[in-house]
Amino acid sequence: MTIKEALESDGFSEDILKGFFEPFIRGVFLDPDLQTSSRIFNWIFRLFSTGLASLPASGMQAISDQLARKIETGRIRLNTRVVSLEPGRVRLDDGSSVECKMTVVATDPTVAADFSGQPDLTQFNSGTTLYYALKGRPLTEPILVLNGENDGPIKHLCSLTEVAQEYGPRGWSLFSLSTVGEPD
Repeated sequence: MTIKEALESDGFSEDILKGFFEPFIRGVFLDPDLQTSSRIFNWIFRLFSTGLASLPASGMQAISDQLARKIETGRIRLNTRVVSLEPGRVRLDDGSSVECKMTVVATDPTVAADFSGQPDLTQFNSGTTLYYALKGRPLTEPILVLNGENDGPIKHLCSLTEVAQEYGPRGWSLFSLSTVGEPD
């Protein structure tokens, strides 16, 4: 079932659909027609509604760095191309191979499809994120502002510095604005 079908069958009013769910979903999933599976929406919405939005103070790279610190030195190889996957083995373009109990394929869908021998059926939605630095604090809360009237290209915006002050110098706000599609 699509997100649109699920929300309609749940009996939400037209006002809450148009004023909240549609702009929220369009911005998060880059899905102008709400055709994404309701299962992924239910999972993501649960995360948003039960947790606090946060950003690593040192930027998104801090997440990978934290994970890497927990892995034995020498076990991570960077700038190394994988040429094939076999049960228990990953073959690399330098002729070496790595034995493993499990393999996580973290790549784009086209490459993943090639490795698995499956067709690539991925369809992408496009979007643009713009960042603006503003003097002062136009927003004073860590909130997501939605375009509930769906007029104009911006679907939502937030002040990143209200979530993580380290994202901008004192006295300035860093704003993130998201669009769906490719606006003029």
